[in-house]
Amino acid sequence: MTLSILFSVLLAHGQSDQPAPPPPHTSGIAVRVERRNEHFDYRIENPSNVEPGPLVPHVFEQRYRATNTWLVISGGYRIAGSAAFTELGVTPRITTPGSDVDTFFQPSGDIVTTGTRGDVRLRSFSVRQWISMAEWRGWTFGATIGYRRSAMDFLPSDRVITHTQPRSEIREPVGGDETTWSHVVDSGVTTARSIDVSGRWRVSTSVEALPITRARLTISLPLKYPGELIRQDTFGFGARARFVAERHWRRVTTGGAVTLGGVWGYRSSARYNERRSGVEAYLTLVP
Repeated sequence: MTLSILFSVLLAHGQSDQPAPPPPHTSGIAVRVERRNEHFDYRIENPSNVEPGPLVPHVFEQRYRATNTWLVISGGYRIAGSAAFTELGVTPRITTPGSDVDTFFQPSGDIVTTGTRGDVRLRSFSVRQWISMAEWRGWTFGATIGYRRSAMDFLPSDRVITHTQPRSEIREPVGGDETTWSHVVDSGVTTARSIDVSGRWRVSTSVEALPITRARLTISLPLKYPGELIRQDTFGFGARARFVAERHWRRVTTGGAVTLGGVWGYRSSARYNERRSGVEAYLTLVP
């Protein structure tokens, strides 16, 4: 409803005699800086044990605050007459909160937790591809696929072990001997629309629905499992919306955007969740 009102108001202003900027994502190279407020977490259920003996119900959860500044380079072009768009993004390495906690449900009724809640060194890389498929009443419809990799190195902290029967808590220092990687591949459909406002100004919006989102968590614990990597796959539904305002200056376009999005796991027993909001500024060179 809000978008419909916005579009109606903008269209009521009419069109200027000045030439309109080129359609988005059809040509040019863009460089943008985006500040993202982002969190993601994994929750996996599987049988395990905290001490030698039979396997018991077990849950491990990893949570990361991935708020960072992204440098993104993108390019628009045409493939067989269809508009296409490729984007590459990278972040600096930052120190940020991260946790890895295991919970064991013992046959005696005792619930045992063990893990760390401290800091990690985190860095991310992403690549995404769009291609338009059809147009209808000013809307462009297409397909998209993307990949994102985040690497997390745990820093020295305290391992906290708790019991509920009897209630107790033990803390012991541990070194930074854990590294994890998050690999997220998603694909789906996208729709976008742009409206020219007073000549060289334009506003646009795009929405992505990503029903095929696979997130893989890879864990390296060289002291506990030398030479082994632990891998867990999850599946979920992702969605993102982007709102843009930009101005065209001959062969240069400048603009800003707001992005909202997330991923929601299909199963509670193997779940990846992501929450994202971002604010960005960009500059596009149009040939």
